[in-house]
Amino acid sequence: MRNNKLIIGIENSNGEIIQKQDFFDFKQGKGSIPIINLYTGQKLFDILLSELGFIKWQENKFVFSYILNKNPFISVMQILGKIAEAIVVRNCNNNEYLNRIWFSKARLKRANKKTVRNFTAIGTGLLSTKKNFFQKYNPSDPQRDIIWIDKNENYALIPNKNTLQSGLVAGLQLKVSSDYHKYILDAILKSKYENPIVYFDLNNDFYNLIEYLISNKLIEVSEVGKNIIQGKSLDPTAHQELLYYYDLVKAIVNNKLTIDDLILNSDAYETKNVLKNALMGTAINKINAEDLLL
Repeated sequence: MRNNKLIIGIENSNGEIIQKQDFFDFKQGKGSIPIINLYTGQKLFDILLSELGFIKWQENKFVFSYILNKNPFISVMQILGKIAEAIVVRNCNNNEYLNRIWFSKARLKRANKKTVRNFTAIGTGLLSTKKNFFQKYNPSDPQRDIIWIDKNENYALIPNKNTLQSGLVAGLQLKVSSDYHKYILDAILKSKYENPIVYFDLNNDFYNLIEYLISNKLIEVSEVGKNIIQGKSLDPTAHQELLYYYDLVKAIVNNKLTIDDLILNSDAYETKNVLKNALMGTAINKINAEDLLL
């Protein structure tokens, strides 16, 4: 029994194991691409298509439609940052407890359940926001990736401690990286953020970043967990999901995985017209209201 180990694998139609790996390596983000893809590739496809509009249908195949940076690493992290926005919004809207946690961090104050229930999380750069709350859609917002609005589409605001009046729009800036030196640090140093930064550290270097910022007198110790927050501490499941997507997105950017590979049954999309309708909806969402001729 001591030599036994838990594995995760792929079984083909003949009952043969064609891919396998140690389960704990898989959970720690060291997964085999075929296994990760079968496990969660479909979910990634849905986010890229429905929320980000990064998938097109050209010449009878799926095409990844995103302008890549000349540095593949930066491209991967930029895409993951946008994916993180979709994940956090989805989780907040599906889980009242998580919504309260994220909402409280955005307002810099613990929120009660009654207050939280009045507000819905939306992503400033998501297609669902463009479709349902067009005036709130702002993919180039330098300050906020996630905001909250009430049923009248009023923003949740940060209470001003000095005047006891509401001040800035409450929101969070999301960052994702596997190396804060390569992608995160420069943005933090050059920008003045009004809202808290949430960093999903895919390589567990959050506290290395904090040590650097504190030792260089760029932040105070009291700001940790308030103005700069580890994403994993708020939502471990979102962090884990990003770890899976990291390998898949990296493979796509480096042409080792295609969009077709992500979905379990591409024919189902075509025969049921689901893909056609989704792509048409995505295309329409990309058209700005001011561009429509009436």
